[in-house]
Amino acid sequence: MQHSDKLHTLNARMKAAELLDADFYLPGVFSRLGIRLGFGEATVGEVCDRSGIDASTFLTLCRIHLMQDYVPSGEEIAKLDMGVCLKYLKQSHSYYRTIGLSTLGKAISEMLAPCGEKQKKVILRFFDDYHAELEKHFAFEEEHVFPYAEALASGKEPGGDFGKVFEDDHSNIGEKIDDLRNIVMKYLPQECRDQDIQQVLLLLCFLKNDLERHTAIEERVLIPRITGDTGHGE
Repeated sequence: MQHSDKLHTLNARMKAAELLDADFYLPGVFSRLGIRLGFGEATVGEVCDRSGIDASTFLTLCRIHLMQDYVPSGEEIAKLDMGVCLKYLKQSHSYYRTIGLSTLGKAISEMLAPCGEKQKKVILRFFDDYHAELEKHFAFEEEHVFPYAEALASGKEPGGDFGKVFEDDHSNIGEKIDDLRNIVMKYLPQECRDQDIQQVLLLLCFLKNDLERHTAIEERVLIPRITGDTGHGE
């Protein structure tokens, strides 16, 4: 399917296997919502029902993944199951911590094995600083933003204005990935094995794209629901 067609063809009646095949990143959406593979000829709606996931919300998350410029309408945002959205975001954090950043860190260490200690220290410190920055970002969301959104979704009136703080703090967390990628491409010594360098570059590319989709869901779904500003997509 062409990207222009994907937006219009996504629906609960399509085969889940066809949706899964539409984009390299969609398996992550399935996994983070607890939808296990091996669904045969079942439709998206059937698979979501089995997993206790609202199909419309699931499809909105998939559209944001598939279409870089897709912004849900205010009406669509108002109908979303915030429990499903928050589950996706929380499981994304878990993935970054336990798999994404860990795998990248190991690959960088292997790539730097032939380097001198000074070169290793500079690059590893850059990665460690970025890792710490992401952890700080995730911790703020988990301690303040997500509970705030959960309280709103349950009909409570949470104190504070975390939606505004979150919006102001939500900088482009992909910029330092570009910096690290440039270091890898431009300044590594010839002793580093090309296959190790390519592995690191691929992992950096995947992490950046995944984080961009994660950020898009927060900015286009979570923030509008917290702030009540759902008119931007109409």
